[in-house]
Amino acid sequence: MGDEDTGTAAPGQAATDEVSVGTASSPECPICMQIMCEPLLMPCKHAFCRICLLQSTQLAPSGRSCPLCRSLLHVRDLATHPIDSALEKAARAVIPSDTYEARVNAAAERLAELQAEADRELPVFFMHPGSAVGEPVALHLFEPRYKILIRRAWEGRKLFVFCARTPRQGELGVVVRVDHAQFLSNGRANILGQGIKRVVLGDTWVEDGTGGLYYTRVDLTDGAFGGSGSPQALSSALELQPQPEVRRAPTCPRCCLM
Repeated sequence: MGDEDTGTAAPGQAATDEVSVGTASSPECPICMQIMCEPLLMPCKHAFCRICLLQSTQLAPSGRSCPLCRSLLHVRDLATHPIDSALEKAARAVIPSDTYEARVNAAAERLAELQAEADRELPVFFMHPGSAVGEPVALHLFEPRYKILIRRAWEGRKLFVFCARTPRQGELGVVVRVDHAQFLSNGRANILGQGIKRVVLGDTWVEDGTGGLYYTRVDLTDGAFGGSGSPQALSSALELQPQPEVRRAPTCPRCCLM
C-alpha cells in the first residue's frame, strides 16, 4: 500500500523517449524555462525542477500528472524523490556552480515553507458521525477535494482532521493518522488510519482551487502527542494498546461509497 507506480500515459497521448526539453542534451525545465535545478525524471521521460513540479501539481485532484504529456505520475513524495544524476550533471555543466547552489538553497527554503504550512494547517474531511480518539478509520476517497486531501496528508505528516459536520471555527474534530494508503486510478484512494487526538478547530476556510476542501489551523504542540509533541510519539503509544477491529465508516453517497 502507498507504493509508487511507474506512471501511465494519458489516453491518446503516448509517452516518448525522445523529447525536446528536460533531457541531458537540453536540460531546461519546461515550467520555469531555466536550466533545471534538482531535476526529477518522470516515467514518461519528461523532467522538471523538483520545486517546479511539486508546486505545479499541488492542486491536481486526479493525482499528479506530467505537465507536458499528462501521463499519470503516482509519485509518493516529490520532496524526497531521487534526483536524476545524469540530468543534474548536465545542468551543472552549463551554469556556474555558485549559481546552481544558490538555486538549490532557494528551492530548499521554499520547500521548508510549504512543509511548515502543512504542519500548522491540516485538511478536513467531514461526514456524520465523525470519529473518536483510538477509533479505526477506513475510507474510500474519490471526491476531487478528498483526492487532494489524502495526497497532501500522505506526503506530509500523514494527518488530517475528521469532523462530523461542516467545518467551522470552534467545531470539534479528531486528528486522524493515516497508517496505510492505497492509491488507485484517477487519484482515488483507500485508506486505513486511527483517531489520535481530539481538537477544536481554529481558523477554518475553503482553499481556492481545491473544489471545496476545507483547511483548519489546529494546535499539535500541547503535549497530546507525548513529550516531543510529535505524532510519532503517540503512534508508538497507541501500538502498545489493544487495537479494536477496523470497521468501515457509514456509506455516504456524496464522497465515500465503500
